[in-house]
Amino acid sequence: MGQNSSTEKQAIKGLPTGTNRLLFAAHKLDLQAVIKQIKKGNQIHSKSPSGASVLHFAAANKAHGREIVKYLLSQNLNGIGLHTQDHNGAEPIHYAIHEGCFHTASDLLTIRGVDPELLHFSVQQNQLDFAKRLHEYYTNLIHSLDPYGRNVLHLAAQYADLKMCQWLIGIGLSADTVGVSSGDSVLHYAARNKAHGWEIILFLNRFMPTDLDINARNSSDETPLHAALKVENISAAINIHRLEADLGVKLDGENLLEFCVSHNVLSSAQFVVQYDRKNYDNGTRGQRNILLFAAEKAGVEMYEWIAVQRFKNSAAQDDAKRNALHYAALNEHHGAEVIHYFVFQKGLNVNRKDSSGRTPLCIALEAGSTDCAMQLILSGASLQVNNANILHHCILHNKLEGAKFVHEKFPNMINESNSNGLTAFLSAVVHADVEMCQWLIDQGAGIQPSDANALHYASSNETHGKEIVPFLVSQGWNVNRENKFQETPLYRALIIAENFEVAKTLMELGATLDTQAGNENILVSCIRLKKFDCADFILKNDESLINRLGARGETALHVAAEKYNQYTCIWLLKKGADVRALSSQGSSVLHFAAANKVGNSLKIFLLFTSLGLDVNEKNKLNETPLHVAIIKGNEDVVQELCKMGADLRVKINGENLLHFCARHKRLKSAKLLVAKERKLLKEVDSFGRTALHIAATSKDAEFCKWLIEEGINVNAVSKDGRKANLDPLSLRNFSSRR
Repeated sequence: MGQNSSTEKQAIKGLPTGTNRLLFAAHKLDLQAVIKQIKKGNQIHSKSPSGASVLHFAAANKAHGREIVKYLLSQNLNGIGLHTQDHNGAEPIHYAIHEGCFHTASDLLTIRGVDPELLHFSVQQNQLDFAKRLHEYYTNLIHSLDPYGRNVLHLAAQYADLKMCQWLIGIGLSADTVGVSSGDSVLHYAARNKAHGWEIILFLNRFMPTDLDINARNSSDETPLHAALKVENISAAINIHRLEADLGVKLDGENLLEFCVSHNVLSSAQFVVQYDRKNYDNGTRGQRNILLFAAEKAGVEMYEWIAVQRFKNSAAQDDAKRNALHYAALNEHHGAEVIHYFVFQKGLNVNRKDSSGRTPLCIALEAGSTDCAMQLILSGASLQVNNANILHHCILHNKLEGAKFVHEKFPNMINESNSNGLTAFLSAVVHADVEMCQWLIDQGAGIQPSDANALHYASSNETHGKEIVPFLVSQGWNVNRENKFQETPLYRALIIAENFEVAKTLMELGATLDTQAGNENILVSCIRLKKFDCADFILKNDESLINRLGARGETALHVAAEKYNQYTCIWLLKKGADVRALSSQGSSVLHFAAANKVGNSLKIFLLFTSLGLDVNEKNKLNETPLHVAIIKGNEDVVQELCKMGADLRVKINGENLLHFCARHKRLKSAKLLVAKERKLLKEVDSFGRTALHIAATSKDAEFCKWLIEEGINVNAVSKDGRKANLDPLSLRNFSSRR
């Protein structure tokens, strides 16, 4: 309902006389008399000298007005209207109230489709005389609420003048009431009254702070100052400020200037800066970039004004390298206008990327701002971004509305693959949700279950994979199908993506953990790749995998002993790992621990030997853990094994450990062993060869020099009558000097 500033506009000074028979019948007689006059041809749209229509006269008929009004309005007669005004601006409803025909007035109000309370209507119309007359007849009406929970004082504060408010308070309405649904105080309502709010606010000062608070918040957390600024009621805002309103107030993190910018109310923004300029110049009112905020929320005029102000927080781009055009792409109400301004007047690059590679068009599509997206396209935005078309970008970010918009404008994009070779459908399986996948199928972009491994791709969808997997299964995909790497969807969900929700869903649909990829069981793969959470998940669902051999014929415990620390081994032991299990080569966990190059061998050896394992146990190649340590170049392990009682006289095919070191060119290990057991220097293998023969054959000059320095017999002859061949190593003279 609009407001009226003058109580004289609808003044009724008595019904005119000397009217025609139809108007007389409508005012003084009954419905049949009115119908009779109409049938006689009296002009239905005729008016009195004061401009009153037949409906005005009928509304003032105390005895038969209701039925006459109802009839006239039901006939859709030309010239009969609810809002027809006489020369003084009075409508039929005003005539009814003036004459005390309140039932007729209520009928007219109901037909208008507004609150049927006549007192509310009179107050909103700023008709004090009408309000007083109604109050005389219906004293309880002043306590009634409208459909929005407002009482008549609230309505008066927002729509009427000071006299109306004073009268209502004078007859008993309290100034401290608030709107039921909005939580607005009388000050909030007055702040929206552009005609009289300023004077009503000053009048209400007498009720502060006892009954009213100038900084009170409503249900939307707005103060009266917010209410005034939102509707650009500057005169009210000035008086609210004079009553010591807090200019530093924030609403949802927005200061008052940002609030004005977000509502695009320029005069209000100018008011805020005028009265609080210092705090905005020095940035104490907040750290938001107000220039970019204006690009996102307001129109061109507001942006230009903000730019001229040169506030402290008004850089041309943010930390993510987004400029005004990126923000304009999010501008819900003024985007097209602002984008056109930035591109064609300010010369901003329509394809500029932020730090994440997004162009303004990307941002608009992600936000579902299709108007902004269209304006950007018309302004020359590229339809390709990061080596894919913009439809793929929408799919990547699961923005269905953006995808629909793009497909409508560019239907061929749906048939293109992205830079990774993924079709639109497979990209949706990886990144989007079921709704996106179904939409693509509906557009003919789906694929047959025999054409691709969609379930394998779904395994990496962390957000929507749990819902997409059963959707794909319902479309015909097999949960145990292997890809070209012999991986099942479950294997990829666990080992590649660590997506346990998808893994659970796959298992519920029939996927099994009893599977191998490249002859590797899934638990061993987890341990080898440090996927310990996956290992835990697997063992909770299938304990039998704990001792199953992997691709190299080893158990998960063997892998842990070789790759990790004692804590991983202890965890596997607690899960049921067999400490005495041997690999397919007959190696124990000590053999694998001897190959551990991450510095955990000693503690692992102590753990396993404490469980009764023998440090001299041999595998099928007759190697002890000491042999493995030598092969791997783990000198620290060699030294520790010596301390732990490893057999230094052990032989393989007649070769002792020194021969073994020479064959594998492990000089450091050889030095450690000889320091413990010098007899190794004199021993020969089954062919009568010393370690020098082996080192010379391996052409290891440094090893040979060390053996000679240690006193090995350079003249020793093997069973086939040969000495160590030192000539190629230029060591003959060196050996003779020894």
